Amino acid sequence: MKRILSLALVFLFAANAWAYDFSAVAPSGQTLYFNISGQNATVTYPNVNADIDDVDPEVWTGFAKPTGALVIPSSVTYNGQTYTVTAIGLDAFWGCEGITSVTIHDSLTTIDEAAFAFCSSLTTATIGEGVTHLGRGAFLDCRSLTRVEFNAVNCTTNNANIFEYYDSINFTFSNNTSLTEVVFGSRVQRIPGKLLSYCDGISSLTIPASVTTLGVNVIAGCNNLADIFALPATAPQLDNRAFNNANANITIHVPCGSLASYMSTWSYFSDFVEGDGSFQLSILSDNDEMGEVEILSMPDCSSPVAVASAVAHDGFRFTHWSNGATDNPYTFTLTCDTALTAYFEADMPVQYTVTVSANDASMGSVSGDGTFDEGSEVILTATPNPGYIFVRWSNGSTDNPYTLTLTCDTMLTAFF
Repeated sequence: MKRILSLALVFLFAANAWAYDFSAVAPSGQTLYFNISGQNATVTYPNVNADIDDVDPEVWTGFAKPTGALVIPSSVTYNGQTYTVTAIGLDAFWGCEGITSVTIHDSLTTIDEAAFAFCSSLTTATIGEGVTHLGRGAFLDCRSLTRVEFNAVNCTTNNANIFEYYDSINFTFSNNTSLTEVVFGSRVQRIPGKLLSYCDGISSLTIPASVTTLGVNVIAGCNNLADIFALPATAPQLDNRAFNNANANITIHVPCGSLASYMSTWSYFSDFVEGDGSFQLSILSDNDEMGEVEILSMPDCSSPVAVASAVAHDGFRFTHWSNGATDNPYTFTLTCDTALTAYFEADMPVQYTVTVSANDASMGSVSGDGTFDEGSEVILTATPNPGYIFVRWSNGSTDNPYTLTLTCDTMLTAFF
């Protein structure tokens, strides 16, 4: 049975397995295997008897598979000769279920077909700046993959479905819902074709200012992608069918002064928002049961001002923002990436203390003092002893009983 990458394409892999030339320990501690080509080395699999045309080529049978966080070395030394590691070969880490992350250095240029296929525990992948070729299914069936840091400056590959997985029954591709975050490096110039095809878990994508070109079908079938934050001042150019099968309802956020460029070049879309997307604002509630938050306005091309609001639920009140501000709504100038948290507390009533006394305890007594809620009506009574009369309170009132509406701590003396 042959492995199939799509309905009509067969993996065209060489029929002959090839032996590794030597092994070396990676910076992260795993034993890796290499083939020599001139002054360069390619990471390969160790089992020379592997059937690479089979559904499971068993490329690591009889060898300890690498596990944990894997760092591909930039160079290795064998027999006194140092080789630059420039490629990760065909099926190199096929079925290495224990690898949890992979970091690929900047001098590596090639990640070949199915290099990390079926690395089912792989959650993060960092791709270096020097990668120019990504083979089909390089991260095939990595169903735990959630985050990719893509730093390849000029990857010209237009290969299919690099981060997808296929259905194990009919061998056709399905959406990779685990991949939710793709971060492009600040030097990336080209986003290669089909890089994110059918990665349904991605909801937002930021294209750095350095990008000049998008490849074919780059976001095809990303049905949950709702926002693209495009930072280049001029709309990146598009390869033929760059947005083929893309969600036409995506909102495209573009820099101030760039709207005409994007509307012309990216005419596949119709929902454009022009504004300063240089800085991101996120606001959170410290306790969702106590209150919620919302962004009332974001900076636009005419103003750098943002407005955030905190809304307390019944029985609670807003106290302050994480930066110490107490204004609500809170208006501020966004000058950098900003995260704000709103803090709430139980809405306990303000209380005040009433202290009353007699000018001479032998002449009479007083009652009604204590601690009460703000706004309470407190009744104070002066009771003269036989042979004495009440004259007045120290605030001049002659009422007895005396009703006081409480707005602050109060101290009164009854004169007899």
